[in-house]
Amino acid sequence: MLKRAFDVLKPGGHLLLSANLHRGPKASHRYRDVFFPWPHLLFDDQIFEQFYKTLNLNRTSAWVSQLSITDYFNYFNMVGFDVLHTSYSITPIDEAFVQRFSDKLDRFPRYDLERDFIHVKLRKPSNWSSGLHKFKRP
Repeated sequence: MLKRAFDVLKPGGHLLLSANLHRGPKASHRYRDVFFPWPHLLFDDQIFEQFYKTLNLNRTSAWVSQLSITDYFNYFNMVGFDVLHTSYSITPIDEAFVQRFSDKLDRFPRYDLERDFIHVKLRKPSNWSSGLHKFKRP
């Protein structure tokens, strides 16, 4: 999607992007069924399949793209975008909850665990002409 957006923008054109972050507390897309943070990091998909069966629901696990903040910035760079502005939607960390599941959650940077969405303003460089940009395109 980023490559296609880059291709259709004129040099100097902007793209506003908001994307769910995989390590965020709300990345499961199951907040109407699962009422705690990071279920996708804490339990395997098979656990959720069993959970839905006990509720007689015909659902499967559904997670976001599995991209971290670092992954997004790597893709912005690979495609050739300049990042003009970045902000995040943040959910404060429940310290007692994190302590309870520290064996799994301590594997991830706290920076990632509190950020649900990344919001960025990207620009196709004004000096872009095929093959002459500072970044090599994938």
